[in-house]
Amino acid sequence: MKFRRPSGWRFSLVVLAGFGLADSWSPNYNLPLDRPYTLRNSEPSLIEREHGRALSDTLPLSWVFPRPCISPLDSTDVCGSGHALHYHQDARQEEVDVGLIGAGEYRLGIPNSPIPASQSAGSGDLTYEAGLIASGGKGPLSFYLDAREFSSGVSDGAVLDFDREPVDLQKKSTTGSISFASFSRYRANVALDLPFARVTAGRDAAHWGPGVYTNLTFNQEAVPFNQYGLQTHVGPISVTSLYGDLLGINDNHDEKNLYAHRYEWRVSRDWLLGFTDQIILYRDNRSYFFLPVFPLFIAKTVLAEDNNNGLLSADVTYRIPGFGLLYSEFLLDDLESPSSLFLKNYRENKWGAMMGAQWGGRVFGKESGLVLEASHVEPWVYTHFPDFPAQASNGNYPLGNPYGPNSQAVVFQPFIRPTENLYLSSKMVLLWKGQDSGSAVTDSYSEKDNLLSKTFLNGVDKPQISVSPFLSYTWKRVHVETMMDIQRHPDYYIRLQGLY
Repeated sequence: MKFRRPSGWRFSLVVLAGFGLADSWSPNYNLPLDRPYTLRNSEPSLIEREHGRALSDTLPLSWVFPRPCISPLDSTDVCGSGHALHYHQDARQEEVDVGLIGAGEYRLGIPNSPIPASQSAGSGDLTYEAGLIASGGKGPLSFYLDAREFSSGVSDGAVLDFDREPVDLQKKSTTGSISFASFSRYRANVALDLPFARVTAGRDAAHWGPGVYTNLTFNQEAVPFNQYGLQTHVGPISVTSLYGDLLGINDNHDEKNLYAHRYEWRVSRDWLLGFTDQIILYRDNRSYFFLPVFPLFIAKTVLAEDNNNGLLSADVTYRIPGFGLLYSEFLLDDLESPSSLFLKNYRENKWGAMMGAQWGGRVFGKESGLVLEASHVEPWVYTHFPDFPAQASNGNYPLGNPYGPNSQAVVFQPFIRPTENLYLSSKMVLLWKGQDSGSAVTDSYSEKDNLLSKTFLNGVDKPQISVSPFLSYTWKRVHVETMMDIQRHPDYYIRLQGLY
């Protein structure tokens, strides 16, 4: 999908007060998150670019993604239209835009994956995909849909779930000809802009907080989930509520419900304080938790302890005007007591921290920048009890930091856009990852073992090092991209995509 910057005059801040007052009406769907595995965007590193736009302008800071094309805070530059079928009429405030997409991707291994998927996933197979991308709206109602069908040749017995969602495997012994995997994927959102709030429904991950790669509570690399959302702004305060329908560990389809609130306070033009409150309920649901007046981390104390899991995080961002961003986040999962949180190695003392910086500017007149982040996640963070597993996860993967519990990571990535259609980057990751108990989000322990000891990175002396050069180029309606993950056993993929 090729995005372009819409004209600034199309984005009047009166959009939430009445669409008819704007000079030109535009649909207001959510921009897509970056997608590292399937449903790839033609425009790479969208969140990175949004960060770069925020640091170079005087726009109010906000770290809630997905975010709308139009908001009282700013107007994003990656929403656009212009596909095979396009209809737009300002007088009726209606638009429909449909593009047909087809692609082929050859993949060896799972490049840039923080946590390995199935052992044989995507090993040297060519995957084909076809689908459509549709967007538009009518009046205050807008929509976006990216739906595609995938097919890939595999060996008998292989499992192709490199994007961590289910597939249908057809074996040669059954088909009589070849073995292949088929699966469908979609991400979508519908949004209703009202004078007092924005209401959304859709399927996607969530990315809350100032980081690009290592956010602790919600990270864009999580497995997408069906969700409802509500967002409103009062002066320098923004409030976001989220409900999500999650999948249990080991493909368990028992009821698992997520509620989360994010509160952002723009202390000044260049300072932002953020607070994220999250609760996961197993075989339980409290729909009133969707209302942002319920403090979830406190509310969990009046529920049965075994079937819910709460997390609380705080983050701060400082913008060096026209130069860069400095930011940090601290996550609290659980604690035995405030005095013992950092002094006692109890399993119940579960916390994480990250800090980062981003620079953006021009080198030889070209849009350039770099991202540097470091994260520390203690053992047993995101995990829960064996009988009532309310892990902070969707499936077997964290909702937050993609490296999971008992990990320490340093991420460094320079990038450059020599032209509007060409993007080059090289991401280097130093990862220290524990292998003993408490290192996977699927690990668990009984409540009576809360005060047993934990050991951070036990036996891990050296980091795993990966360097991932990436190239993306778009020419008219054709897009090509490739990445190589240089490790002891290099992985890579190359992709050719057409969008009409």
